[in-house]
Amino acid sequence: EYFIRHIRDDFRHNLDLKDRSKIDLLLKKAQTSLEIIRRQVIIDNLYKSQSSIMESQCDKK
Repeated sequence: EYFIRHIRDDFRHNLDLKDRSKIDLLLKKAQTSLEIIRRQVIIDNLYKSQSSIMESQCDKK
């Protein structure tokens, strides 16, 4: 949620940007962020935790 909101806000903030060098810099930053997010997803999938009893009870309702 945080990453999606942050990326969406950055995109909207820079929507009218015309400076090509600034656009290239932001694109490079976005690609780096995407790589970080992908690594985080892989790590999260490696260390999935089981649902607690409380979570299981809430899911049944």
